[in-house]
Amino acid sequence: MKGSYTVEAVFVMTISLWILLAILYSGMYLHDRIVLETITNERTALWLDHVDTISEKKWKKDMTEILDKQLFLIRVNEISQKKGVNCRRVKVRYNLPISWTFLRNILSGGKAQSIYKTTREDIRAVRYMWDMDIIKD
Repeated sequence: MKGSYTVEAVFVMTISLWILLAILYSGMYLHDRIVLETITNERTALWLDHVDTISEKKWKKDMTEILDKQLFLIRVNEISQKKGVNCRRVKVRYNLPISWTFLRNILSGGKAQSIYKTTREDIRAVRYMWDMDIIKD
């Protein structure tokens, strides 16, 4: 009779560990998504304020380095930007290198690569006095 408890405990502990692992991965994925959105929006706004002094190539390199340091699960593949009429659209392509296929399908929607998109308005304050005179007229 002593052995039956041991066999049951193995099944219960195995299921419990898988559930705990899924919860931990979900928490890390949620952390990464929030960090990805925050840093992308923050760095895009900073770049738009200093677009005259920071090149697009340097901005992408800096943003990729910052994201690589901050993220646990998500791996950034590509960062691209497109200029609109009065905005910049930034796309961050990333993937989840998780070996557990079931969990990866739940978190990424079954896609091998996911995309985060954001749009920031490219509106700057008046820098010079004569710009203000033109706007008034």
